[in-house]
Amino acid sequence: GEPEPSNQDVLDAMDAGFAEVNEKLDAMGVKLDSIQSQLQAMMDLLTKHLELKSETIAHISASFNNLEDLRQKANHSDTGTSLYIQSLKRYRLDYERETSNPDGAVSS
Repeated sequence: GEPEPSNQDVLDAMDAGFAEVNEKLDAMGVKLDSIQSQLQAMMDLLTKHLELKSETIAHISASFNNLEDLRQKANHSDTGTSLYIQSLKRYRLDYERETSNPDGAVSS
């Protein structure tokens, strides 16, 4: 039969196996770092998106409340009605710009 491997042969084979495993672990580590970086970038984008949506919703709510206040104060006066209509037009233009621009710059 074949001669038994020496202790050194066994140790050399184990070292080669460990070296291969370490190379694969290093490659996996690089891939995991890349995936983690990509996930963080996506989380940052989602966070920014949510912040922008929250700001937009808050602005819409404030605009609506302001318009409602102006409408109630107008009380059929020409000046009050004019101010209400001007504000309504300005808010409408702001929202049209927001719809066409995803970053949503809003005038105040």
